Amino acid sequence: MLYGLPTDLILAQQKGLKEVIERVKRLGFDFVEVYLEPPFDGQWKAKDVKSLIESYGLKALGHFTWYADLSSWYREVREAWIKVCKNAINFFNEMEIECVTLHTNAFIKYPYLEPVKDKFITNLVDSFKELEKYAKNIGIILLIENTGEKYGVTKLSDFTKLISELEFAKINLDIGHAFANNSKKEILKFIENNGTRIYHFHFHDNDLKNDLHLPLSEGKIPWQDVIKSLKRIKYDKTITLEIFTTDDKIVKSLEFVKSLFV
Repeated sequence: MLYGLPTDLILAQQKGLKEVIERVKRLGFDFVEVYLEPPFDGQWKAKDVKSLIESYGLKALGHFTWYADLSSWYREVREAWIKVCKNAINFFNEMEIECVTLHTNAFIKYPYLEPVKDKFITNLVDSFKELEKYAKNIGIILLIENTGEKYGVTKLSDFTKLISELEFAKINLDIGHAFANNSKKEILKFIENNGTRIYHFHFHDNDLKNDLHLPLSEGKIPWQDVIKSLKRIKYDKTITLEIFTTDDKIVKSLEFVKSLFV
């Protein structure tokens, strides 16, 4: 199993990307998940980021901004975001990264939009179909992540419908997002039903209601049950601890999750 930490965008803004990457190495992680988000998009050069990460003996995964609106009812908006996502995929391709995560963002938070939820999902499917083929053609695996925000595809039943329409994309299952919006039974069943398609995980804790990104074991997520499911599907790829806290709590979270796999 490989464990990773995301690029801390606030730390990058304050001290620079070198400090961010050095921190990932110092805290004992195997890879860095590169978040290509403002205000740094356009300032980073792919080859420079690749060289910096490799200089610390780390691997890298790609992650694009969560609020890309690939579900919009306005075709022009979807096409614009698809173009931006392709540019991000190109960036990560220059870094020679194997896989890139995109989110199932959809603005369906308002009750009056619930009856037309399927239209948002259809739009997402159409956008992802184009993007998964684009990624495959240049040798990148597209990962689709379930969202935690109420205006995204948060229910695993809807996520299952979406992912079943895609041919090449894999799953980045965000456990924190899942537990904020689904029951334990639904989540464990989803893991076991999609064992061959889950390619990456995000781990963080919460109160089972809100997307809090707490250190592991500081919330209510039943981690022992989650890890048992991962063991049953023989999962051995990558896990990112998507927690934004102090170094000591990050290390404690890493030690905690490693102990569960023993």
